[in-house]
Amino acid sequence: MLIQISNQCDEGCPHCLQDSREDGGLMPFDTFKDAVRFGYNTGWHLFLIPGGEPTMHPDMEKLIRWFDDMSQKIKREFGTPIMFAIATNGTWIEDAEKRRMMWRIARLKSYMFTQVYT
Repeated sequence: MLIQISNQCDEGCPHCLQDSREDGGLMPFDTFKDAVRFGYNTGWHLFLIPGGEPTMHPDMEKLIRWFDDMSQKIKREFGTPIMFAIATNGTWIEDAEKRRMMWRIARLKSYMFTQVYT
């Protein structure tokens, strides 16, 4: 299931199918939680967090850590966790704090992979 937490993007590609730009919208935390719960309750176990550029969401790490906590609760109760992957344009590589954030996220138990595209 795709959950687009940010429609902000720092590239502004004219061919963008999402029409993402620097002033794009951000998904509120409660909406993210509702989307994950809906996805899980309808049978999804893998969630892709694409953009826009998801690292532009100021609460991205908070959202992902909540997801990881929920995943571990589901694993304890039902034996199978839910997992997430991130799709990004990779521009965060130039930002030291975002690199550290992505490194912390990559260490979470429910993390699968990061796809970098441009």
